[in-house]
Amino acid sequence: MAFQLKASNSLEELAKSLYFDLHEYNGNVFRPYYIVTQTDGMNNWLGTKLAEWQGIAAGIAYLKPNDLIFKIYLLLGGTAQTIMSGDNLCWLLFHLMGTPEFMAKFPKVASYYVLTEEKSQDQIAIDNARIKRLGLAKKVADLFDQYQIYRTDMIMAWNKGQQGGQELEAWQFYLWEKINIKDQDNTGRGKRVFADKNEIADFIEKAIQQNQTEVARLLEKMPAVFIFGISLLTEYHLHIFDLLAGKMQIYFYLLNPAPADYWYDDLSEKRLIFLRKLGKVASDQTAQGHPLLQSMGKVIKDTFGMLFKKDEILNSYEALPEILPEEDSLLHKLQLSIYENRTPDKETPLFAIEDIKDGSLSIHACYSPLREVESLYNFLVYLIDRKKQSLSARDIVVMVSDIDHYAAYIRAVFDHAPYRFPYKIADERFTESDSISSALESLLLLESSAFTAETVLRLLDSSYIRSHLGITRLELLREVLEQAGIRFGIEGNYTDDSVYVSWNYGLKRIMYGICMMSDQQVGEGPEGFYPLNLVEGSDSEQVIQFVAFVQDLMDMLERREQDRTLSGWADFVKQLLEKFILKEEQQGDEEFEYLAALLADYNSSEAFFGEAISFGVFMESFGQRLITASRNSNFASGGVTFCSLIPMRSIPFKVVALLGLDYDKFPRKEQSLGFNLMEIQKRPGDRNVKANDKHLFLETILSARDYLYISYIGRNIKDNTDLPASSLVEELIEYIVAECRVEKPAEKKEIRKAIIFKHALHHFSPMQSGDVPQYLHLVSDTENEIQDKAATADLESDTTDLNLDRFIGFLINPIKGYLNQVLGIYYGQRTDVLKEEEIFELNNLQLYQYKGELIDLNEEEAWEDYRDKGVKTGKLPLKNSSRVAMIELLETVSPVRVLFETQIAGAAVREVHVNYSCDGISISGKLRLYGDKLILLSWSKKEMKTLLQGYIQYLMLLVSDIHAELVIISSKQNQVFLAQPLNKQRAIESLNQLIELYQRGQNGILPFVLGLALKGTKDGLDFKKWYSKIQNKNNKGAYTDPYIQKADELGVFSPEALENYIDILEMLESPLKELFPTFNMGS
Repeated sequence: MAFQLKASNSLEELAKSLYFDLHEYNGNVFRPYYIVTQTDGMNNWLGTKLAEWQGIAAGIAYLKPNDLIFKIYLLLGGTAQTIMSGDNLCWLLFHLMGTPEFMAKFPKVASYYVLTEEKSQDQIAIDNARIKRLGLAKKVADLFDQYQIYRTDMIMAWNKGQQGGQELEAWQFYLWEKINIKDQDNTGRGKRVFADKNEIADFIEKAIQQNQTEVARLLEKMPAVFIFGISLLTEYHLHIFDLLAGKMQIYFYLLNPAPADYWYDDLSEKRLIFLRKLGKVASDQTAQGHPLLQSMGKVIKDTFGMLFKKDEILNSYEALPEILPEEDSLLHKLQLSIYENRTPDKETPLFAIEDIKDGSLSIHACYSPLREVESLYNFLVYLIDRKKQSLSARDIVVMVSDIDHYAAYIRAVFDHAPYRFPYKIADERFTESDSISSALESLLLLESSAFTAETVLRLLDSSYIRSHLGITRLELLREVLEQAGIRFGIEGNYTDDSVYVSWNYGLKRIMYGICMMSDQQVGEGPEGFYPLNLVEGSDSEQVIQFVAFVQDLMDMLERREQDRTLSGWADFVKQLLEKFILKEEQQGDEEFEYLAALLADYNSSEAFFGEAISFGVFMESFGQRLITASRNSNFASGGVTFCSLIPMRSIPFKVVALLGLDYDKFPRKEQSLGFNLMEIQKRPGDRNVKANDKHLFLETILSARDYLYISYIGRNIKDNTDLPASSLVEELIEYIVAECRVEKPAEKKEIRKAIIFKHALHHFSPMQSGDVPQYLHLVSDTENEIQDKAATADLESDTTDLNLDRFIGFLINPIKGYLNQVLGIYYGQRTDVLKEEEIFELNNLQLYQYKGELIDLNEEEAWEDYRDKGVKTGKLPLKNSSRVAMIELLETVSPVRVLFETQIAGAAVREVHVNYSCDGISISGKLRLYGDKLILLSWSKKEMKTLLQGYIQYLMLLVSDIHAELVIISSKQNQVFLAQPLNKQRAIESLNQLIELYQRGQNGILPFVLGLALKGTKDGLDFKKWYSKIQNKNNKGAYTDPYIQKADELGVFSPEALENYIDILEMLESPLKELFPTFNMGS
C-alpha cells in the first residue's frame, strides 16, 4: 500500500477520480467509505456529484482529519473516550488553577483572578473571580489544543517531564503535567477520559509496528482513506498518514491552481525585496509567476511543498485532466492567467477595455450592508432579465464576511422582493434566528432584577415557546398585562406600594377576575385587591396558560439561585428545554443534536471538576458555547446559498458573490496572547488566519464559473467620503488595471473607475451607476394580492358602518385620520411596548380621563377610595405621589364641578343610541344625557376640538329625533356655554356635508388644520399668512407634529390648496361660531 496524490485545477475532475477510486473498494455493504473533508458544504457537494454519476451516494462516512485519526486510534485498540481538545480541557484547567498549590507556586498568574482578603466573603466578588479564572482556562485550553498540532516536539518533551525553563513555559508545563497525572489516575480506575494528539500518534505508530492483529482489524474496517480538497495540512497529520500508508492506501485529491507549471519555488515581489536586503539575490532579479498566485497561494504552496518532501508522494503524483478557461470574458482571462502562472508583461497586456465592461467580474462600493444586499438582488435579476442567463437558484453562492450581521438584511430584501429567489442561510448562529437555542438563551438570560412585563412577554417572540405553551393571542396578553398594572418585580413591597405593580399581585388580580367575573374589591386595607374582570370564554384559557408560564419562570429563577455541579446544571438546562421549548416531535434536527452533545459534554466534564458552582460561572461557559454554534447543513442544500467566508469551501458555482469585503473586515486579523509560546519562535506551517483568508480569496476567484461579484462598504454614510476595500480586493484591482491595454498611462485611472460601481445611498435614487436596473421598484406579488383584495372589498361593500367617535376623530384631525385610517401610518405611538416602571406622573390622556371620572365624586371618602383603587389597579402613581396627583386633579375639577352640578340640577343620567345613514355611510354611536342636556366638559386649552365634538354629537341627536340642549363647560374660561338651537332639517344638511367631507378625506389628505384662528375669505386670505400659521401649529417648542410635517413634505399645503382649506373652514369652524356666539375661539 502507498500514497497516491492526484491534482487538477478542476474540483469536478477530482471528484470524478474519487468516484472511480471508490469503486475499487466495493464489496462490503456494511463497510463505509472514509472520505476526509474540511467542511459540511464540501460533503453536500460531493454527495450530490456522486449521486449524479452512480444514482445514489450511500455508505459514506465524512470525517475531518482529527476525527479520522481518533477513529483509527479506536480501531487499533485505543481506550480513551475522546481526543483531548480545548472544550474538554477547560474545566480541568479551571480546577487546577484554583488549587492552593498552583496559586502558591505561580502567584503572578494567580493574581489575575485571586480575591483580596477583604472581598473573600463577597459572593458577587467570588463569582467574578471564578469567571476570570474560567476565561483564562479557556484561553490556555485552546493553546494546549494548538500545541499538540503545531508544537509536537514541545508536547513530547513535556510528556517526558522536560521543559525549557522559561517563566511563560513553567506554569503551562505544570498544568500540562497535572492534566496527565489526573488522566492517569482515571486510567488506573479504568476510566480513561481523553488522550492527547501526540499520545494518539505514538499509539498508532506502536500498534502498526507491533500489533498485526489490530492492524488486520483496521484494514478490514478501513482498507483505504480518501482525503479530498483539503489544502491545509500540518506535519502532525502528514506524519500519521505516512505511518498508515505502509499498511493501507491513502489518496490525496488536491486543487492546484496552476498544475501545468512548477510554481512552488517562484518568489513574490515582497519576498524578493526581503531577500535583496539580505543580499541573497541579485539586485536586478525580477519576480516570476502570477502576482495573485504568489501573494495568495501560500497555503497551497506550503502544502505541496510539505508533500513533495517525501519521495514516495512525489513519485506517486498524478496529474488529472485539466479544464482550461476560455478567453471570452474578463473573469475567464483572469482565471487562465492564473492557470498559466503568467508573469506580467507590459508589452503584451492581458485585458482590453471591452473586457472591463463585460460584467463577468464586477466590484461594487455601497453605503451600507442593506444597499449591498439590494444591489446584489438587482444584479441577480439583471442576469436573468437582461443577460438572459440560464440560472437556477442552486447556481448561485453568496459568501459574506459576517453572516450574522447580514442575515437580517438578506431576509428583509429577498423575502419582500418583487421576484422571489429561494435561498438558504448557512453558518448563521442558532441564537441569531428563531430557534431552540435563541429560546433557551432568552430563558437563561432572564434575571429576577429585570423581571419586567415587557421582558417576560418578549419571551413569547420565540415560536418554539409559543408553540409549546399553545399561546397564540399575544395582543390579548399585552392588554391583560397593561390593565393588570404589572410593571416589574416578583413580590414587591407594601412599604413603598411596589407590591401593586408586582407580578404576584397582578397575577392574583387576573386569576380572581377570571374566576369571580367581578371587579369589586376582595379583602380590605393594603392587602385588598380588585379582580381584573376583562376576559372570559376561550380567552381565559390563553390567559391561564400564560399565568402558569410566568409562575414556572419564577420557580425557575428561584431554583437557579442554588449552586450545582456541571452535571446538575446540564440537567437544569435539559429540564428547561422540556418544560418551556421542546416537544417530542421537534427533537432530532441538527440544532437539537448539537445541544444534546453539548449537555453530554458537561456531564462528562464532571469527571475532572465535581465542585458546585453558581449559575453565573456556568453561564460564562455554556452561554459562550451556545451563542457560537452555527447551522452548517444549509450549504449547497437548495436555493441561493448565503454563507460565511470559510477556507476550503470554494465549490464551483456559476455565480459567486462576496459581500462585506471591507478594509477592516477581510482578511481577518488574529489577536495573539501574551503567553502563547508559539509566538516566541514562529515556524512555517503555524496557524495563520490572514494566509488562510488569502487562500480563500484565490479559491473564490477560481471557483466562479461565469460571474464574480464583489461588494464592500465603500462610501461613508455620514460624510460621503470614499472608504477603501479589503487589501485583497485592492490587489485584484491593481492587477487588472496594470494588465489592461490603454493608449495613454492617464487612462489607467479611468479603468479603475470602470471596474468599481459606486451605488447610491437609496435604491430609489435616480443617481445610480452602471446598466443594472433597480428592480426593487417593481410591485411584489404580495402587494398585488393586497391591492386586489382591497379593490374586491370595495366592490363588495355597498355600505360602510362607521363608529361616531371615529367619524368625529377624523374630522377633528383629517391629516392624522388619513395617515392612520387609510394608509395605516402611525407616528410617535409605542403601544406595542409595555411600560417597565411605575407611573410617576399622569399624561394628558390620563388627566382628561380622571377629571371626567372625578366630576361625579363629591365626598372626601369617595376621593380616597378612588385614589386607593387607582393605586391598586396601576392607574395612579404609588404612595404619596398618588396623593399629590389627586390634589392637583381636585384643584382643577372642583370649580368645574360647581358649574356641572348647577347644570344637571339632580337630573338622572341616561344613555341614548344615535344613528344616521347617507351616501352608503352609516354612522352610529351612544351618547350620555343628563336629563335633556348633552353636557361636554372642556379640560384642554385647545377647546376647538371639544366644540367640534359637541357640534357633531348635537347634529346626531337632532337627526335621530332626540331633543336635547348642547352645553359646553369650559375649564379654561370657567364658564358655561349654551348652544343656539338648530332644527332637524339644518342638522341633516350639515351632517350630509360632513359625510361628504369625510369621503373626500378618505381619497386624499385634506389641507386642513383645526383651530388656526385665521380670519379671511376666499378673496382676502393670504397664502403666506396661512402657511405661516400652519408652521407655527407644527412647531411648538421642542415638539413637532409629525402628521403636519409629513403632509407638508408631500406638498399638501400648496397655494392651490388654500381655497380647499376655506371650504372646509366653512363646514367645520364657521358653524361653531354661530352655535356659540359668545365663546372665545382663540384656540
